[in-house]
Amino acid sequence: MMYNLEAVLIKLTDNRIQKLKWDDARRTRSGNVPQRQMHTDAVVQGLQLRLFPPKSGVSRKVFYYQYGPPENRKTSKIGNWGEYSVAEARQKAQEMRKQFYDEGVDPKQAKRLKRAVIKSQPT
Repeated sequence: MMYNLEAVLIKLTDNRIQKLKWDDARRTRSGNVPQRQMHTDAVVQGLQLRLFPPKSGVSRKVFYYQYGPPENRKTSKIGNWGEYSVAEARQKAQEMRKQFYDEGVDPKQAKRLKRAVIKSQPT
């Protein structure tokens, strides 16, 4: 059975994420195993949870925020599920959304700049 790789729109909850498992039946349009499976939050626009294929029997579950116009969509990693709860990921996504749309600050660029400043400080 072929599945479309478009993100599944669901209301993400910690309980639902805990139960999510990698679906071996999902395939790309060309029939290949996808590199990731995406679940988009129905509550906060742009928030996604991506499942990556299992390594050692466990799938990684990572929150991302997608932003920008559809023709130039950008993605910024929020963090792993477990380090961030759904509520914390939603809050972070809303902060990133406000930064980008209200203040004109690209969240990915801001993160890079912050890392560069930290790296340049003497230890």
